[in-house]
Amino acid sequence: MFEVRVTGLEHINQLSEMVAALQRIQFKLLRNSSGQIDLEGSMREMEQAVDRELQQFSHNPLAKQVGDAAKQQFREQILKHAIESRSRLHSSGFPISGFHL
Repeated sequence: MFEVRVTGLEHINQLSEMVAALQRIQFKLLRNSSGQIDLEGSMREMEQAVDRELQQFSHNPLAKQVGDAAKQQFREQILKHAIESRSRLHSSGFPISGFHL
């Protein structure tokens, strides 16, 4: 007879808690003093927010993978919002010089 031991279930069970923590993150595009979109600052703030929310799960080896995936998804959302914002500004006749993606 074989004995099977399953370990790490507590780590898997925390996945839903991690997802709930990440869903609480609200971010907006940051702007610099000239009113231009600050992509680097926006990305940095988002990454810090993800790290803060997942800090309570730092003992869980899955937390890094979940955090990395969330950061990538949030980066894509930030870029999408920045492009949409840039497009709206440009179509409104506002100058967008200095805005680089």
